[in-house]
Amino acid sequence: MKFTVPLTAIKDPTKSTELTYVQKSIDKAQRRLKNRIVLEPEISLSDFKCKAVIDWVDVILRVKRDTQFQWIKKEIDDATGQNVHIEVLNERAGRVSSEFEVRIQDADLRIVQRAVDAVEAKFGLNGDPVVQAIEISVDFTPKSPSQQLRSKLVGVMIRHFMPTRDIISYRRDRPRYSWGRRSDGNTRAVLPWPKDPCVMDQSLVCIDSDLPAHIDATFYLGEDGSDCSWRIMDKILDRQNPSDGSRAVLAEADRRVRIEVTLRGQYIGKLGLERLDDLKRYSFTKMQGDFFRFMLPTFEDTSRMMSGTSRAVWTHFERLRRMKFLNTGVLGLNAYDDARKRIVRPVRNMVRRDLKKRGHTLSLKPRVGDGIAGTGVAYKDLNKRVEAALRELRDRMLR
Repeated sequence: MKFTVPLTAIKDPTKSTELTYVQKSIDKAQRRLKNRIVLEPEISLSDFKCKAVIDWVDVILRVKRDTQFQWIKKEIDDATGQNVHIEVLNERAGRVSSEFEVRIQDADLRIVQRAVDAVEAKFGLNGDPVVQAIEISVDFTPKSPSQQLRSKLVGVMIRHFMPTRDIISYRRDRPRYSWGRRSDGNTRAVLPWPKDPCVMDQSLVCIDSDLPAHIDATFYLGEDGSDCSWRIMDKILDRQNPSDGSRAVLAEADRRVRIEVTLRGQYIGKLGLERLDDLKRYSFTKMQGDFFRFMLPTFEDTSRMMSGTSRAVWTHFERLRRMKFLNTGVLGLNAYDDARKRIVRPVRNMVRRDLKKRGHTLSLKPRVGDGIAGTGVAYKDLNKRVEAALRELRDRMLR
């Protein structure tokens, strides 16, 4: 059986297309997956090249003598050929400081090292450079340029990406998408936040309020500036500068689908990337399971059930779950399942108590959807491509 979901474009409707899903049986031994089926997208990942890059890294440099930021900037710009952005930390009278946060784009470690060496030669350094934040991207570029291929992969990524931290409970973390300037109100939440928090769970199980992301918008997960956030996009522009509106339009052959994660604060420490030298030794493949995890949804195979009311109810319920997935992805489906459990639990407990008084018991529900995996299974093909790209990134760091 197949299902089709429309992939709409808001900036250029001619880019709209559709994505087809195929229903397959699961060859798994786990009890939680017994009598379940999986939906897989019809897309050939072999049609894409895959590469992981460090977009930028924020490094704190502590120099041995006070100076103004422009002199630090001059040394780094001359050494790297970039126009780096610098934040002054602990500025004192005369607009001088001994601490600076430097953002280095396209952060090949050789470029970063040249920047550090230039500052050390001119001003001296107190201690090792400290990594404050880092952004890592995985790009999928069609081997033969194709807008339709990119559009389909965007639709796949936003439906199958599964964050490893809670981005449902806090409003600003929730998945959303924007096009144009976000300040102009061009942002929508995939799972809208209700005005009345008392109906939060009811809003998560509602299908009608879902707002599927457009394929030519940028898809966000996690609050901007938080310790861990993601973006998914069809990257057709580069070197965008919001302050003056400048940008570079990529050639058709360079356009690609991108997923990027930005890490700060506690996540830098958890990964052991506090010092610049740590990047040289870090095994980036570890990031796949933590920050680039993709999953496939599973559903009850109601065709195996006996005909009757129970089968009809389960078939309707699984149809709603499928609609929720096609609209909001595995993330929205997981939120749906969790909310439904919370809604049903009090009713189930009441029925159990009533049956107990009558000398009966309520059969235990199957343990499906418990734990971090929920009802999903790993999207192995996509995960393997990402893992291979991250491994190649590590190899480049060691050259």
